[in-house]
Amino acid sequence: MKHLFLALSLLSGFSSFSQSAFELFDLKVNHHATLRNEIQTFYKDVLKCELVTPDSNVPRDYVQFSNDQRLNIIYFDDDNQILSDDDFMNSIWIKIKVDEFVKRREAVLGSGVKIIADKPDKGELYFQAPGGQVYRMVDVNNT
Repeated sequence: MKHLFLALSLLSGFSSFSQSAFELFDLKVNHHATLRNEIQTFYKDVLKCELVTPDSNVPRDYVQFSNDQRLNIIYFDDDNQILSDDDFMNSIWIKIKVDEFVKRREAVLGSGVKIIADKPDKGELYFQAPGGQVYRMVDVNNT
């Protein structure tokens, strides 16, 4: 419940910024260290994002999207630092706009990740990436 309250609080706060030049850039998420290879492969090979692994005392990767926004993934061994897949379902879902929607949709469908909803006629695909983060992928031509 606390995650839902936080998400609603954040979203209501974002609406007050909609009239100004406000952009959301660096998102952070915690994932389990044992999933690192699977997560890296998914973002690089399936979503075709650039993956940067900085020199850091904390194990992390930056997933760089084409619009200069990035997802900062920090890896933990401690389960108490990580949301469950169910927690991610009740957390913030990230919308990503893609070109070549049909090609990218097929890549996600073929990757074995959990598909939440597939609406090809609307140019939408909802899925849960390795580690649990939920995405709404939409065709840039339908938005």
